[in-house]
Amino acid sequence: MQMSARVFMVWGVAHLVPKIQTTVYISLFLMPWCVAEVTRYPYYVTAVLGVKSEVLLWCRYTLFIVAYPMGMFGEALTMNAALGPIKEGALHLAGIPLNLQGAFQYYYYFVVVVLLAWMPCWWPVYMHMFRQRKKALGKPITKEE
Repeated sequence: MQMSARVFMVWGVAHLVPKIQTTVYISLFLMPWCVAEVTRYPYYVTAVLGVKSEVLLWCRYTLFIVAYPMGMFGEALTMNAALGPIKEGALHLAGIPLNLQGAFQYYYYFVVVVLLAWMPCWWPVYMHMFRQRKKALGKPITKEE
């Protein structure tokens, strides 16, 4: 789900609407994405190598608390900024046959994706990360408890 959201933001928003590529909104979601990747992959590498790093563990399961809302806010502002240019430019999805493009307008697809898919999906993913955090950083249960 997260990867499809990223593909949509990069290709379906930023690539199709070059006008928004220079806005500050882009950095509001790219910076948290980078933070997530910079902590995620060293964490995975150390786990595969069998090396325990409490700092990486903490970063992996804590930095998202700020990064996720910041990224969501940046994505929302970017999508909102893209709505006007999309409607004005009458953009359509690539791959739609030319004879059907008049019936399928990207603006309405964009609104449906944003309102019906992206917004309701954000909160469960965020809450899932808190459950993962509790599992990873929580107090280990001993047999005596």
